[in-house]
This record gives sequence, C-alpha cells and structure tokens, in this order.
Amino acid sequence: MFIIFNSMNIIKYPSLLAIVLVVSCSCNSKKKSVVVWSKNFPVLGSESSPRTEDINKDGTLDVIMGAGKNEFQESDMGIVAFDGKTGEVIWKQSAPDQVFGSATFCDVTGDGVGDVFIGGRSPQLKAIDGSSGKLLWEYHADKFKNDSIIKYARYNFNNSVIIPDQNGDGINDLLTVNGGNALANPYETKNRFPGVLMIFDTKSGKQEASLDTCGDADDVFFDGHRHRIYVSCGEGVIDVLAASGNGYRAIADIPTVTGARTSLFAPALDRLYLGVRATPTQPAAIWVLRPQP
Repeated sequence: MFIIFNSMNIIKYPSLLAIVLVVSCSCNSKKKSVVVWSKNFPVLGSESSPRTEDINKDGTLDVIMGAGKNEFQESDMGIVAFDGKTGEVIWKQSAPDQVFGSATFCDVTGDGVGDVFIGGRSPQLKAIDGSSGKLLWEYHADKFKNDSIIKYARYNFNNSVIIPDQNGDGINDLLTVNGGNALANPYETKNRFPGVLMIFDTKSGKQEASLDTCGDADDVFFDGHRHRIYVSCGEGVIDVLAASGNGYRAIADIPTVTGARTSLFAPALDRLYLGVRATPTQPAAIWVLRPQP
C-alpha cells in the first residue's frame, strides 16, 4: 500500500509564538526577502501551522492559527486571526487548553469567506465564523460517554480535512481524528486508547459517522485521487481506509515506529511524510512514503 521512498535527518524547532510575514521581491535581478510585519506574544506558544484565508475581503490573505499556554491552562488567545497586511488581530477565540491543530476552511455561512475548523486538547473541536470570529459550534465529549466507540474521543483533536458531502445537504463535510492521552507516560501502552476517526456535518456539528482506528492517533489525511484516508498513530502504524458505500473500511495497517505520529500528505507530490523519533540505535528521521498503486 505504501513504499518507503527515502529518509533524512529531522530538524528540531522551538515553539515560542512569533509571527513574521516575509515576502520576496526582485530588485536588479536579485531576489531579496523583506519583513512586512512582525508580532510577538511572549506568554504564548504554538505547534499550530499557520493557515491563510482572506477573511476580511481586502484582497490579502490573512493568517489563522491555534495557540496556548502550558497544557491544561486557559488562554484568551487560543485561536487567533491576524490581518495579512498589518499583523493586527482581527479576532480571537479563548480556549481551555492548547489548540495545536491547524485550521481547515469551508464556507458554511454562505458569505463567501471560508469558516474555520480547528482542534486541540481537552478535547477541543470548534467551528468559527471566518468573518466575525463567532463560534458556530463545538464538540462536547460528554454527549458520547456511553457510546462504545466515540467514548474514546475525549483526548486530542488533531488536524482535519474537508471531504465530499456525505449527508446530501450540498455542503462538504469534515473528517478528523481524536486520540492520544497527555497524561500517559512516554512509551506507556496501557493508557493509550484507540484513536477515533470521525465525520462531522460542517454546518451543524452533528457527528455523522465514526470508526475506531490505530492507537495514539495524530494526523489524518484524505487522498482524493484514491478516495482513501491515511491516519498516522503513535502506536507505530499508519491506518489506510478506503471508501465503501456511504462510509469507509480499513484496508491496510502499515508498520512504522512506536511514537511516529506526526505526518503530512502532499497530494501534489503524491507522498506521505512521517516524522520518526530517535531511538537508542537510530537517529531521528523523516520517512517519505509513496502510496500504491
């Protein structure tokens, strides 16, 4: 199902939240980078990758990202939208814990601006009006505490992807995964519960479908060309699911390395990149996997 194509050393990076917009220009045939604006927030950190959308309709892409303080600490800047021209805060949303996921966009309010879907710890999954920053809906784990599968979706909501309409309302839906346990000790397995793959109605937040997947799930990606879903898990597995009727079914488990949960699927390159932590005998690496066929 995958071919490991290559590997390389991985570079570590700090997580202090500092937003810098840099553009390149050509002057006398020489390219130069120019700092347009810079914003620093000393009490905040972020593992959320910035995403862009023109939310104020001024013709310039704005920056939306998650942030937070230490784990389990509330912040009034859990989700922040920055003006792409000036760096000023357009709107912000408070959060009870770190929002480390990256924003996904889908216009569900019909105003021509992508609305924001983003997740994090405790568990947090929120839909936010892209224009105003108003909360549209959020996930409540208590509603599903007696469900045999969804009761495990009480930890971290990681990155989400937009998938084709599943319920016939004419609006694309949201695919995401919940997993991990911040209170579990490193390399501990007894408190690492199954990850839960979930599909949500983007407009209402109604949970449409769920499927348990590999343990300590982190990132999830939709391969539109093959109609597959890839889920990377700290258990040491990449789960591969394929469309089947109105849902999905597991078709392969790709062995990786315990703790290798962070990944990125690049459709344009047709590659899945997986971060692999160092071991006593092997250095940290990035695996590059090519889907088959």
